[in-house]
Amino acid sequence: MSFYRVSLPYQTDAASYYAALADLPWAVWLDSGGMGRYDILTAAPYRTVILREEDVCADPFAMLRAELGETVAPIADVPFAGGVLGYWSYDLARRIVVLPNIAQNAEQLPDMAVGIYDWALVIDHHLRTASLVSHQRIAETTALLPQILQRLQGKQALPADTFRVQGNITSNFTPDSYANAFDQVQNYLQAGDCYQINLAQRFSAQAEGDAFGTYLKLRQLSPAPYSAFLNLPQAQILCTSPERFLRVQNGTVETKPIKGTRPR
Repeated sequence: MSFYRVSLPYQTDAASYYAALADLPWAVWLDSGGMGRYDILTAAPYRTVILREEDVCADPFAMLRAELGETVAPIADVPFAGGVLGYWSYDLARRIVVLPNIAQNAEQLPDMAVGIYDWALVIDHHLRTASLVSHQRIAETTALLPQILQRLQGKQALPADTFRVQGNITSNFTPDSYANAFDQVQNYLQAGDCYQINLAQRFSAQAEGDAFGTYLKLRQLSPAPYSAFLNLPQAQILCTSPERFLRVQNGTVETKPIKGTRPR
């Protein structure tokens, strides 16, 4: 197992690099929105892991740790050269702790859908570099990397924004029920039962169009340092967030919740 690194032209906007990978399975873009240090792009995982509500798995995190195998030594200025990317739902916590089961499973999505990847394109906006990197954990990666490199060295047009909503947009709250829930949250906070609650509305509508083109429009309208586009078979996830949920570095876990801490 040897470390692979090939330099590519640095680009301030990684959109064209993602466009070169967009048709590959499980293509993922962790997007700093021009505000953070790194963009991380990858696709074509060598394994995928999907857990649904009915699947038996006591500790999915321990299972993924075992799937990753031997820990590799960190490489300076390379935050990710392969590993697990995807989504972990909040309901995944029910496999570890006992929680009341009162939420509605409206989307019928898996509790977890992740790919285990063996390479990544890392764009470092501080050093102004772009590198295709891999620890080459599996033999197949050696043959795949030249194909990925050829894609990234080519020119790829960006998709148009063809996304259109069909019909009305609905919420899972009425104005009155949301106001009542907000008042209850205030009571929880003042009683000291919690320090942060994300009282979110679920808006839904029928829609059509290209999700990647829509994400490009979204990041233009609402750039954020913790953005992402995940093109998974189960769902296409478009994310723009100003808040980093967790950071783990040198054995230290850091969280910086910002919801409700400043006027809007």
